[in-house]
Amino acid sequence: MNLKGIILIGLTLSQFSSFSQNYNVSGEDRNQTIELTNQGIDAIKENKTDEAFTLLTKAISIDSTFRPSFINLYKVFVQKKDYSEQVITYLNKGKRIFKEDDELSFYLGEIYRVNSNIKKAIQEYSTAIKYSKKNGEDFSLVSSYYVNRGNCYMRTNLVDSALLDYNYALKLNPNLPNVLLNRGICLFKKGNTNEACEDWKKSSTLGSAQAKEYLEKNCNK
Repeated sequence: MNLKGIILIGLTLSQFSSFSQNYNVSGEDRNQTIELTNQGIDAIKENKTDEAFTLLTKAISIDSTFRPSFINLYKVFVQKKDYSEQVITYLNKGKRIFKEDDELSFYLGEIYRVNSNIKKAIQEYSTAIKYSKKNGEDFSLVSSYYVNRGNCYMRTNLVDSALLDYNYALKLNPNLPNVLLNRGICLFKKGNTNEACEDWKKSSTLGSAQAKEYLEKNCNK
């Protein structure tokens, strides 16, 4: 069953996957789930995080095949990090329902990264990247899959791996100042000063004050 035909009220989402098994959902349950999800979205907008979590998890308990309920739980985590473990549990449930869903894997990676679990973050970003090859790389978040995995590699001093991810992210979107900044740092560490300076120059042009500092300190000497 394909989810692309579902109307998403109050959401801007673009990636959908297939169910892992067949589910029978009544029209009444689906309507109630949509209503609860939209109330949860409104609560997030009003920074009523606890209320949003309650509404979205209730929606999932009624109809766990409505993907927006899972997606918006990640926004609950963004507002309140105390919900990390609960949201991880629900997103993993979503991954079991929605096969090869790159966006859900990416959000799990984000939670692990924020919580400094770099190994698991890299695993989830890698899964998201794998699925995006099949689902399509035109989805707006895909470049972030590479950027944030690259940042994790850079954080653990895996410079060559970080460079590969930054290169691909810039292939998808060439005007990312922070990625140009970080790629420049990686290139500089490898002794490629001229290439690093080119990246910092472009990053500075795109508005990065930090890139300008790197330029002044390490380039045109």
